Amino acid sequence: MAECQKVIHEIGRGDTLYRLAQKYRTTVPMILLENPGVDPYNLQIGTKLTICRGRQMPQKPSMDELQMTGDLDRRMQQFAGWLKIYLLSLADTASRQRDAAQRVEAAANKVVDVFEVFYPETMIRSLREHFVRGYILDAMSYANAQNNRDTQAAEEFEERISDHAEEVAKLLAQYNRYYEKDRIEESLEELPKVLNRVVLAMRSGDVSAEFAAYETMDEWSGAVADYLARGLRREFYREG
Repeated sequence: MAECQKVIHEIGRGDTLYRLAQKYRTTVPMILLENPGVDPYNLQIGTKLTICRGRQMPQKPSMDELQMTGDLDRRMQQFAGWLKIYLLSLADTASRQRDAAQRVEAAANKVVDVFEVFYPETMIRSLREHFVRGYILDAMSYANAQNNRDTQAAEEFEERISDHAEEVAKLLAQYNRYYEKDRIEESLEELPKVLNRVVLAMRSGDVSAEFAAYETMDEWSGAVADYLARGLRREFYREG
């Protein structure tokens, strides 16, 4: 286990645990563990915190809980946006499709980045494995199979998506008491249905139906972002 450098931080105006976790490259739970007498919902200016400075977590811009909510929402929107471009690329060249797929994967990783300051490294690795390299990649493969009218492959990918959705939901619920496993799983299992709507609309040339499907995708990503952010706020900030 890697040693850490402990620092003493005196709470100032505007400090939040999320901001401090990002500043010192650690996690909110680790700060609370080092300072058991501190009320996370009512930080007092002048209070001194012992913080174990991390060395492996990449530096990110500081943000408070409200910024965290907006950041998670923006990253989910960006993910949905690149996913739309990937769907459009299915009718284009293989190189454009590969490039779009890489952008989708990168956007999904940025969604996971938001959770780094809250949860341990082992949890984040598992989340990336099941959400990014499992759920997301299989979702794109599912869309590609549907576009190619390969029903058997589409069904296999849909089953794999469901398996990864269950693992992601189980992982998040294990680390956050305000996350409901069944609710997260149901939300994630909606994505293949949305993707199929888009593919069918594109295949039929029905532009109106295609735009409606894109709107559904935006609603889906917004709802997921809202639920995940609300769980983080309830677990680590003022919402009880």
